[in-house]
Amino acid sequence: MTLDAIYRELEHTIHTADWARIKEIELEVEHELLIPVPDGQKLLENCRKRGHAVVFVSDMYLPHAFIQTQLDHHGLWMPADRLFVSCDYGCKKGHGLFDVVCETLDISPTHLTHYGNCPHADVQGMQTRGGTGVHVTAANPSRYEAALGQWSDQTNGLSALMAGASRYARLHQSANSPHERALRSVASGVLAPVCTSFAMWLLQQAKAHQLTRLYVTARDGHVLLPIFRYLASLMEVECEIRYLYVSRSAVAAAYHDPDVWDRSFEFDKVGMDTVTQRIGALSSGIAAQKSMMEPSVKTSGLQADAHAHERRQLLCEYLRQEGLDAPPRSGFVDVGWKGTVHSLLNDVLLDEGMIDTPLPGFFFGLSAKQQEPHKAHRTAYFFDAHRDAGYRNVLQGSGMYTLLETFCTADHGSVIGYEHKDNSVRPVLEPAWPARMEAWGLPIVRNAVDAFLEGLTQHPALFNATADMRPALAKCIQLFWDTPTAAEAEAWGQFPREQGGAHEKDPKPLAPRYTWSAPAAFARYGSSAHERLTHKFSWPAASLQRSSPAIRRSIEKVLAMREKARWVYHALRRRGVIPHR
Repeated sequence: MTLDAIYRELEHTIHTADWARIKEIELEVEHELLIPVPDGQKLLENCRKRGHAVVFVSDMYLPHAFIQTQLDHHGLWMPADRLFVSCDYGCKKGHGLFDVVCETLDISPTHLTHYGNCPHADVQGMQTRGGTGVHVTAANPSRYEAALGQWSDQTNGLSALMAGASRYARLHQSANSPHERALRSVASGVLAPVCTSFAMWLLQQAKAHQLTRLYVTARDGHVLLPIFRYLASLMEVECEIRYLYVSRSAVAAAYHDPDVWDRSFEFDKVGMDTVTQRIGALSSGIAAQKSMMEPSVKTSGLQADAHAHERRQLLCEYLRQEGLDAPPRSGFVDVGWKGTVHSLLNDVLLDEGMIDTPLPGFFFGLSAKQQEPHKAHRTAYFFDAHRDAGYRNVLQGSGMYTLLETFCTADHGSVIGYEHKDNSVRPVLEPAWPARMEAWGLPIVRNAVDAFLEGLTQHPALFNATADMRPALAKCIQLFWDTPTAAEAEAWGQFPREQGGAHEKDPKPLAPRYTWSAPAAFARYGSSAHERLTHKFSWPAASLQRSSPAIRRSIEKVLAMREKARWVYHALRRRGVIPHR
C-alpha cells in the first residue's frame, strides 16, 4: 500500500477535502518530527567501520524517495547504500521483501545480518530464511509512552507529544547501568509528564488569577523550577517564579503558641521525640518541658522555649527579604496535602501586617483533613478530597503522597532554621541529604526531566496547554506504583525515605525487602501487614518485587488463600450457612 493509494481511497470516501494538500502536510510533518535514534546511529557507524555494505529495509507506505531524502538529511545515507521499501514491491519483510533484497543483490540470506525492532518481521522473518536477525528495542515505546499515546485523541495530541518527549529523553540521556536506566525510564515516562502537567496548570492558574508572582515552597517544589523556565515563554505567561526555603518545622518553630505545633505535626501520632527534633534540635526550654510530660499528655501543655522570638524574627526577615512584605499579586505553590505550610505562612504574614488578605495556595492534591483557617484559599490540580473535586486520588492509602514526595525531592536538605550570613538571611539546611541524593541517582532523574522538556518544546505549534492530562497521567501513575518492573522496584525502592524527623538521621528504603516473618504476618493481617512490617511511607508492590522469589511466592500464595477464604465466607453467609451477627 502506497501513500498515493491511501489518499486515492480517501478521495473516494470524502470528496470535499483538499487531499493533495493534506498529503503534502503529512510529509512536511514527518520531515519536521523525524529524529535519528542515537543507538541506531552508533550501530550504523560500527557497521560502516567494519566495512559492511549497508541496506535499509522498511515496511512503510511512505515513498522511497522521501525516506532516502530523510536518511540523507540526517547524515545516515551513503552513495553506495541501498533502500528497499515494502510499498514499492507489494510485500512486507516477512512475506517476501527479504527475498526481493536477496534476489536484487544476488546474495544468500546466510550472509545477511538484519537489525530491527519487530521480533516477528525483523528477527523471525530473517531467521527463517537462514540469515541473522538481531532484535533492537531501544526506540520502541516504553509501557508509559504507550499508555500516554493511547490518550492522544482525548488530549488533542498533548499526551502523544509527551510520549514522544519521553522517548526522546530515554534515547538521548545516557544511562550506564540497570539502576540508571530504571531511574531514567520512570523519570521521563511518569515523573516528567506528571510534574510538567502540574506546572502547566499552575501557570494557567496564575494567568486566570492575574498573579505576577508564584512562591514555590521547598522542598517539593524544587523539581518545578526548570519546568517553569521551559513553559513560561511557551505558554506566554508573565509570572515571576521564586523558590521559598521553608518547612513546617522552620515556620512552626517561630510560633509561641504550642497549639500550632499540635496542628503542624499531629503530635499525638508522631511522638514527642519527632516534635522536639523539628521544633529546634531539642533546645533547652523544650527539653526541660519534655522531661516533665507524661507520654499521654499532648503539646497543649508544652510551653514555648526562649528562642521562639528569635526564630520568628529571623523568619520574618527572610520573608521580607523574599518580597513578601506587601507583595504583588502572589500565590504559594506546594505539592500537598493538608495545607499546613500554607496556613502557617499566611498566619505569620497576617500577624506581622505584611499582607491584608491570605495569599492563595495551589497544590497537586489536597486531603480530606486540611489545616484551618485558610481552606477557602486553596485550589488543587489532581484531586481535592475535602471538596470532592478534581479528578481523583488513584492510589490507595498514602500511595499518592509518598509517590509525589519521592518524585519531587530536592537536591538540598530540609530547612531547619535561618541565620544571618553575608548581610542577608540564609536558610540552614540539613547537611546529609545532598550526598544521599547523589548516591541514589538524583542527577540521572533531573537530567532525564531536562531532556524530556527539551523534546517537548522543540515543536511549539504542536503544544496544547489546555488539554486535560489527568486521565492519562493516572494510568501511568498506577502502572508504576501498582505494577513496577523488577528493575524499577529495585532502583526506586532504594530511595532513602525520611521518617518524619527534620534532621533526617535515619531514612529508610522506600521499599524495604520482606523477611521470612512476612508470610505469617500477611496470613494474619492481609495486605495491611505491609505497614506493620516496613514503615508508613513505604511502597508495597516494590517491597514484594525486591524480596526473594521464595518469600514473594509465599506471600502471594497466602494472600490468594485469604481472598479465597473471604469469598467462601461471604458465599456461606449469603446462603445462611453462617448466621449474620
